[in-house]
Amino acid sequence: MSDAELNDQKSELNEMVTEYSHRMGTINEEQDEGSCYENKITSAEKVLFGDKHVFIKTLSAAVTRTSALKYDGNLELQGCVNVSKKRKPAWTDVDDEEIQLGDMRKTAKSTGPLNHLETDKPYKEYLNNKFKHIISQPKWADTSLKNESDEQGEELLRSVGFLDKSREYSLAANHIKFSRLKDLNRATYGEGPINSIAFHPFSTAAIVAGEEGIASIYAIDGVQNDKLHNIHIPKFPIKSAKILPCGTKAVLGSTARYAYVYDLMTAKEHCYKLRRDRGHLIRFQISSCGRYLASAGLNGEIHMYEAKTMELIRTYKQEDEARDVSFTADSQRLICNSKGYNVCVFSIRQQKLEHRFIDEGCIAGNVMDLSINLLATGTMEGIVNVYDFSKAMQSSAPRPEKSFYNLTTAISCVKFNNTGELLAFSSSKARNAVKLADFPRAAVYANFPNNGKFGKIRTLEFSPKSGYLALGSYKEVPLLRLKHFQDY
Repeated sequence: MSDAELNDQKSELNEMVTEYSHRMGTINEEQDEGSCYENKITSAEKVLFGDKHVFIKTLSAAVTRTSALKYDGNLELQGCVNVSKKRKPAWTDVDDEEIQLGDMRKTAKSTGPLNHLETDKPYKEYLNNKFKHIISQPKWADTSLKNESDEQGEELLRSVGFLDKSREYSLAANHIKFSRLKDLNRATYGEGPINSIAFHPFSTAAIVAGEEGIASIYAIDGVQNDKLHNIHIPKFPIKSAKILPCGTKAVLGSTARYAYVYDLMTAKEHCYKLRRDRGHLIRFQISSCGRYLASAGLNGEIHMYEAKTMELIRTYKQEDEARDVSFTADSQRLICNSKGYNVCVFSIRQQKLEHRFIDEGCIAGNVMDLSINLLATGTMEGIVNVYDFSKAMQSSAPRPEKSFYNLTTAISCVKFNNTGELLAFSSSKARNAVKLADFPRAAVYANFPNNGKFGKIRTLEFSPKSGYLALGSYKEVPLLRLKHFQDY
C-alpha cells in the first residue's frame, strides 16, 4: 500500500469518526430531554418507597454470577475478581450497538457502490476492523489473558533450582486477626431484638430480621452498609429468616400459624398458612440442594416442606420435642436434637430413623450446626460438644472430639464457617458471651472478643466465604472483618 493510499484511508477514517461522534451527541441530547419528566417521577418514588427497582436489578444480575471479593490487606474487600478469559473494557456505551453501518455510510458522502457492505452490521465493528487494517492492533491493547499454566511453565524454564509449591496458609494458632466495621444495620436499627441474619449467597447483601416484624436488606461494604429495601409484616415477629441457595427467594418464619416466602427478584411476598397441628416455623433449615425445608414442630415432630412452595412432603417423629435441625452436605440426612439428651439422624431417602445417639454431658439440648464432617451441639447448661459425624454414626454414646466449657449460660447459637475451620458459639444470657474456636486445633482464640462491646448476642452468621462475621444483639448487628479470609 502506497503512502498516498494510506493517507487517504486515514483521512476517511477520521471523517467517519467525527461524524459518528456528532451523531452520538445528538442522540444523547434527545434522550436527556425525553427522560427529564421520567426522572422527576422516579426521584419522587425513591423518596417515598426506596430505590426498590435498583435493588431488584442489581440482585438479579448478581445471582447469575459468582462474585469473589479480594481483601487489600488493610480494611475491606477490594474488588470483584473476573474469571472470564478476556479483560472487560473500561467503558461500554450501549448506543454503540444501535447505530448501523448503512446509516453512517449515507451521511459520510462516500463514493462508489455500497453493495459489498453489510448495511445491518454495527458501525462500531466496522470502525474497529478499519483501524486494525490500516494501523494494526498494538500488543498492549490485546484483550486476551495469559494462561496461568503458561506463566508457570515460563517460570520453570527461567529457573535453575527447585520451585516451591504454593502453600495454603492455615489460621494462626493463638490469635485471630479481625477488625470491627460499621454495624450492619446502622442505617435503621429498626428491626428490634435481632433474631436472624442471612447473607446472600452471591451478592454482597444480607437480611437482618427481628421481633418488630421487619426484615431489612443491607448492602455490605463495611463503611456505609446502605439499606436497599425492607419488609414489614404487622403482628409477625420474625424468628428466623433464610435465603434459598439459588439466591432468589427468602423464607420468613414466626410464632404465627403462617410463613412468608419473599421473592427477591420481584419484591413480592406470598403467605402460606400452616396447619395448627404442625406448630410454628420458628427454627428451620434449608438443605444445600435448595429443595427441602425442615422445621422443628410440636410433640417430637419434624416437618419437611418443599422450600419454594411450602408444600408438606413428610413428617418425622422422635421421642422428645425437637429443638433444632440440620441437613448433611449431600441433603441425604436430617439431624435433630431435642429438649432431652438424644440426637436423631433421619434418612431422607429411606424416610425413617437411621441412628440415634446420646449427647455427652447434655441434660437439655438447644442448638446445633453441622459442617462437612463436624457436628456441634449447644446445651442449656452452657456446654458445646463437637463430634466427628462419621464416628458418631457408629456409636450410641460417642465421645466428642472436643468439649468447650468457656460459657456458663445457655448456648443460644453455634455456627461453623464454610470451610469448617472456625466455630463460633454464643449465649444471649450474658454480655459479650461469644467465642471463636479453631479447628482442627480445637482451641478458642484468646484475643476474641477482645473486650469488644457487642452486647448480648442472640444470633450470629458467617458470610458465604467467611470474610465477615455478623453478631446480632438486642438492637445492633456488629460486623467483623476476619482478615484471614480474602473473599466475601
